[in-house]
Amino acid sequence: MLPIGLLLDENFFNTLPSFVPGSAPCVMVGDFNCVPDSGLDRLGASVSASPDDGITELDRLTSAHLLADVWRHMHPCGTVYTWVRPNGEDASRIDRVYAPADLLRGISKTVPHDVNDILGGGITTVELWKALSKMKNGKSPGSDGLPREFYRTFWAIIGPDIRAVFEDAFQNGLLNQSQRLGMITLLPKSGDPLDPLTSVRSPC
Repeated sequence: MLPIGLLLDENFFNTLPSFVPGSAPCVMVGDFNCVPDSGLDRLGASVSASPDDGITELDRLTSAHLLADVWRHMHPCGTVYTWVRPNGEDASRIDRVYAPADLLRGISKTVPHDVNDILGGGITTVELWKALSKMKNGKSPGSDGLPREFYRTFWAIIGPDIRAVFEDAFQNGLLNQSQRLGMITLLPKSGDPLDPLTSVRSPC
């Protein structure tokens, strides 16, 4: 783990060779805070005619270890963004995966764009309804104890609000406190129900 100040400096990429074994194959994954091609990898005001800070050093590192940008290798002229400003005006493909080029040459199948759009798209009330429909009656998805039947009965009213809650968690990468709560329940076994040592199953 390196200091955040170093991560934001183009000299960061000059420090990486000391962490990478000399001739061993390696894979690099992360938020690189710069893009190889501003025209393809940026959108909006962030597009620039000059190279990003650090991209020269990153190119030198990937060339030395024969690494290729996996997504760009599979989509030479495509556009996709891994970061989007909340107002939608700026976007960048700063999160990337680099892998050995000879490994990528053996990959021929990719996920179609329409399927990828579905996978990366927003959460819909339709898919939430499908998930709810797979639950058994009497089961509660939350600590409030409200069962499946409640959600099915009032779905037309509460469905959009539930979708908004899940979409917020999906976009921000953070569940609220109640969504992070887990409940451990001891299940009874046959025998004396009053014997705490033999009448319940271990939670582990």
